[in-house]
Amino acid sequence: PAAPVEWKKGQETLKPSEKYEMRQEGHIAELVIQDLDVKDAGDYTCVCGERQTTAALEVKEVLVLFKEELRNEEAIEGGTATLHCELTKATTAPVEWRKKHRALKPNEKYEMRQEGPVAE
Repeated sequence: PAAPVEWKKGQETLKPSEKYEMRQEGHIAELVIQDLDVKDAGDYTCVCGERQTTAALEVKEVLVLFKEELRNEEAIEGGTATLHCELTKATTAPVEWRKKHRALKPNEKYEMRQEGPVAE
């Protein structure tokens, strides 16, 4: 029988979860990391008894692009207009709205919302 192995990221011992799947078949041990994020980059170690081997995982960030571009809108004076764009992925960086090269800030006139990849 194969000797059991332990997986670590840095000093943290990894446990099976939705994020991490540990496989071991005979003498082959694998760590499967689901739904990669840039935070998953780092050193991963496979430990078996007193022996260990370490490899670095680099996760390249996918550029955020516009999945749905802004559309021209018409509104009545005194009314409300909602501009809507959708990104190719959710981002922690806030979308910045501009009018004629001037960044807009939330106030009584402008309300900004961002949920996942959708910004309004």
